Amino acid sequence: MTTTFEMFDVHADDDVTMRELRRLLARCSDAALRSRCHGGTAGAARLLLEALPARADQLTVAAWTEQSMVGVASMIFDADGIEIAVLVEDAWQRRGAGTALATRLGEEAARDGALAVTASVGATNTAGLGLLRKVFPALAFAAPRDGLITAVCPVVTGGSR
Repeated sequence: MTTTFEMFDVHADDDVTMRELRRLLARCSDAALRSRCHGGTAGAARLLLEALPARADQLTVAAWTEQSMVGVASMIFDADGIEIAVLVEDAWQRRGAGTALATRLGEEAARDGALAVTASVGATNTAGLGLLRKVFPALAFAAPRDGLITAVCPVVTGGSR
């Protein structure tokens, strides 16, 4: 059964959305948070992810069900290009939320004229690597470095996904 998710941008000045983001982060396991932020403590990961919507150089989007926010993804713009990252609440993993979020970010990057985005994934995160293969089938992986694999993910332009 496929779940349909509503996608909305997350803005730091939207108190309701930020409160729901904090609730989502509280429901995520420490392992999921450390995986998304590539180590460190879960508390530090929560603080980082809660602060993302306030950054000017990024876009944060959320996947919602009728009841709550179940995932969040970010696209950060820097001198090296665009990096994307996805976090889905443990109970909603493998139900399409990560795919919907990554697809949305790929579409946004294409609209912005980007040719590709990058994503860093733990070398043992088979679900994350599979997600990237599914959404960006023409991707290329760099050799693992410090336990991370960086993927260069070409985006489809012209709305033909």
